[in-house]
Amino acid sequence: MLAKQSEELELERQALEDDKKLLLEETEKLKKEKAALENRERFFSTGFFASSLAAGIAILGILLRLPTSRLERKLKRLEIAALEAKLAGVIPSDKDVASGNA
Repeated sequence: MLAKQSEELELERQALEDDKKLLLEETEKLKKEKAALENRERFFSTGFFASSLAAGIAILGILLRLPTSRLERKLKRLEIAALEAKLAGVIPSDKDVASGNA
């Protein structure tokens, strides 16, 4: 009877050691997965901040360029109007002005 209990205890001990071994392997696997996940998280958060910074710079560039773009559009319209007037003969061309035929 004592031998039977001893044998049962030995089998339980062996089963517990096997479970402990499996748990340690799973723990190591989870630690590696956690480290990989943290690396991916760091990578993606860095990308998020970089893209946010780039978007902020782009918005700032648009806001700073806005006043000059209006002036450029007005200047372009004036140039087109001047060319149309030259074509219509209202304003003498540069060659006519230089030769004195104006």
